[in-house]
Amino acid sequence: MTAAAAGLALSALLAGPVGLDGNAPQPEYAPGTPPIYGLLWLDIEPSTAQVALDGSEIDKSVWLISLPPGTHEIHVRNSGYKLYARQFSIAPGQNLELKLKLAPMASNAPVAPTGPVAPSSQ
Repeated sequence: MTAAAAGLALSALLAGPVGLDGNAPQPEYAPGTPPIYGLLWLDIEPSTAQVALDGSEIDKSVWLISLPPGTHEIHVRNSGYKLYARQFSIAPGQNLELKLKLAPMASNAPVAPTGPVAPSSQ
């Protein structure tokens, strides 16, 4: 999925309920307008983890987030697991993907993402 298509999907999701025909309202964009936001894709285990982005808790059902360009901070926590905290930067039109499996507290394993925060192929 391209950043533009993902942006449209996210915008449609945020625009409100799906109509009886199964289609959500689609925002209108001027042709050739460059994107002004980047997209962050989250894949976090356990799925019950609490996620805070730039100091604000985010809805657990939202795993695709539109962000303004710049530096952001993410904290992921869950009872019985080590805290994960990291800063990352995103550029306009950039897709970043964070795949993360929290380490249990009893483990001596370091808290690390299962993959880097990197441009996604979607």
